[in-house]
Amino acid sequence: MQAAWSPVAGCVLPLCVWGSSHAGRVRRKVESPGMLAVARAQVRDVRWLIREPALFAVLLAVAAFLMVFVLLPVIRVLAVPSVEHWMQYLQRAAFIKATRNSLLMAVLSTTSAMSVGFLYAYALVRADIPGKPLFRTVALLPLISPPFVTGLATIQLFGGRRCGAPAPARS
Repeated sequence: MQAAWSPVAGCVLPLCVWGSSHAGRVRRKVESPGMLAVARAQVRDVRWLIREPALFAVLLAVAAFLMVFVLLPVIRVLAVPSVEHWMQYLQRAAFIKATRNSLLMAVLSTTSAMSVGFLYAYALVRADIPGKPLFRTVALLPLISPPFVTGLATIQLFGGRRCGAPAPARS
């Protein structure tokens, strides 16, 4: 039996094979020693976490923080209105129109982004174009720009002064 990497679970998961008896009537699960080794490794990981109290406390604090500031507000927003209120809201013409517009924009923007991205990547890989290194660098700009824009927004928010510099005198 083998183990396979699961991108969804983010860990190695055992592969199970279903076999049958000689008569073909009874199906049984065939387990391999690999599955047992994976289970033991996961138990060892949990035991190591318990032996490190500081790390365990930090993980509990992060989990509590996420529960209080992410999960509970979402639950409260969804649970406070009654089912009748939700049904009234979901049947409004404005909500239906906004939902249609949102779905249309999502489909159009996804389609256009995929088309442009595919053509750009295809041209970079297959075509012999001058300035190819420049175009490869330009392809990285969407990865670089969000932190840059956040930095500019922070500078604009705090007035563009240096850290710790006194505020300019007003006349």
